[in-house]
Amino acid sequence: MTTLNTEAIQAAMDAKGLSPAALAKEMQVSRESVSKWLNGESVPRTDKLLKLSILLKLSRAVLLGRTEQAAVQPQVAFRMARGKQAQSSHVARARHRGKMLEAMVRHLPFDAIHTPPALKNPHDDYDYLQAVARVIRKEMGVQEAGAINVPTIANVFRKLQAVIVPVLWGHRKGHENAIHIYLPKTATTWVYLNLDTRMVDLKFWLAHELGHTYTFTSLPGDAGEDFADGFAGALLFPDVACKALYEELQPMRAKSRRMDRIKSVADSLEISMVCVAKQLDRYADRHGLTRIVNEDKALYQVMEMSKPPLASSVFFEGEDIDLDQLIHISESVFHSPVYGALKSYIREAKPSVTYVQGILDCSLVDAKQIVAELA
Repeated sequence: MTTLNTEAIQAAMDAKGLSPAALAKEMQVSRESVSKWLNGESVPRTDKLLKLSILLKLSRAVLLGRTEQAAVQPQVAFRMARGKQAQSSHVARARHRGKMLEAMVRHLPFDAIHTPPALKNPHDDYDYLQAVARVIRKEMGVQEAGAINVPTIANVFRKLQAVIVPVLWGHRKGHENAIHIYLPKTATTWVYLNLDTRMVDLKFWLAHELGHTYTFTSLPGDAGEDFADGFAGALLFPDVACKALYEELQPMRAKSRRMDRIKSVADSLEISMVCVAKQLDRYADRHGLTRIVNEDKALYQVMEMSKPPLASSVFFEGEDIDLDQLIHISESVFHSPVYGALKSYIREAKPSVTYVQGILDCSLVDAKQIVAELA
């Protein structure tokens, strides 16, 4: 079956500043047709294919095929807001961004000889996840059931030659809250984290992406997502904490008392109630016990009413966040070398403003400011 090279098309659209609606207008087709093209559901007729080739300055061969082997294509995974599924257009843009990031790799302060460590034969069995979490906690220097802060988790990424890219993408439905990009050519990992999300969710996604970083090449697709979710839960609320809380909650008959206690524990660890509740259910399933929470809808209602703060409001003072603040948080909280590498690359290669706009997915105005201040 013939399919379009949606990655090349999306990259060309981005370079020309064309939205799907604008492309539809230029091509004199419906927005639905363009959507189907970008989602890999259909291919333009011969005349439209020729017009698309001329408009985007891409050959027919490029439009209908790949110019790189799949083995060296950037590999991506998404964490979307409210569990929304990532479309192929999201994947295409992320892969294009990955290709752009390749140019910055040699400016990173990483070991260019050794590959980062990975887990042997990873899987999502409860006992295995708990064992991995115990090892990672010990390496972090964290108590058996103690709270883990964001800088402690972020520091592990640096040891794994993974770059965290903190971004401010807004708190809106359907946007990417985390993007994981692995570059096979250079064995480097880039994790974009949207700071305009709830602090408790950010910590879970950070732990989730850490699970991906250990297993991305060995556990792709749904298996990788299942492992990363299980790992994050085990890391943030391990078996020993589940046991203590389960035994405390079991005698309580009033649901409100249980919810209040779960909230109190979650707040003390700065993690979400949902994370605690899911771990309690996994603990019960593993040990043949009756579930106490069992995905109770009241749990989500209590959490929404508590209005956890956004990470951006925790890290930054005021609404006007300047570049110096963002760089400071990137380096002091997330131990990220991204802006140091970007500064070095800008001074050496003098890339266009659209390059910076593309890798950070920011406005053209912001990209111009970043180039001006880092050059």
